[in-house]
Amino acid sequence: MDDPLMVLHPIAAVQSADREKQWWRKSLFSSAGAYRRALSARRDLLFRRHLCNLPHNDTYAEPPKRHDPELLQVATRLFERCL
Repeated sequence: MDDPLMVLHPIAAVQSADREKQWWRKSLFSSAGAYRRALSARRDLLFRRHLCNLPHNDTYAEPPKRHDPELLQVATRLFERCL
């Protein structure tokens, strides 16, 4: 074991969360810097989310769209009329 065990907080869950945050930050920023690949939009958003203390994934899910058969028929007729 090359990493000495250090108790930084008396509550194990808090220490585990802090360690996970450190690991996440280290892995996130180790892939950026000079002589590295350019940031993609997705990677840039991950950086911004981390720096603003936002969740890594969106918790919002768009509700499913309701299917309207009458609207589909009207749209199909309009399309066929244009042909």
